[in-house]
Amino acid sequence: MLERYQNILVEIDGSKQSYEAFRRALEIAQRDQAKVYAVIIINNSLSLLRTVAINVAYDINIQTNAQSNLDRCRVIAHNTGFKDLHTMILEGRSKATMLRDFIADHDIDLFLAGSKRKQFLDLLFTDSIATKVANFTNCDVSIVK
Repeated sequence: MLERYQNILVEIDGSKQSYEAFRRALEIAQRDQAKVYAVIIINNSLSLLRTVAINVAYDINIQTNAQSNLDRCRVIAHNTGFKDLHTMILEGRSKATMLRDFIADHDIDLFLAGSKRKQFLDLLFTDSIATKVANFTNCDVSIVK
């Protein structure tokens, strides 16, 4: 029997793969009558290194892009008739920590991530966020290509 999910999380980064993961989340949510959370994570750890003037312009651009990506998610959900979508922007220094806390706070039982092709050296020295989520939470993790 298929697992029935109640709270599904998708991280949106603007890539084609993240939107594929979002569409898959909507399909699963419609089947299971679940909520979908689409989040964008902004790493603000570099803000202290930038000058104030650059910081303001950079932050406005990042926020505008983030809102645009979430607007696209809202349009996709609307076009499929899906209504239980929650979108938000998370800001902090560690993507893994923010996801771990969000998953715990919202009782997420499925995390979907878009597959990103990485170069050989990237694969040697970094873990994917999906791997990190799988290692520090109890929710199911799915990578969508």
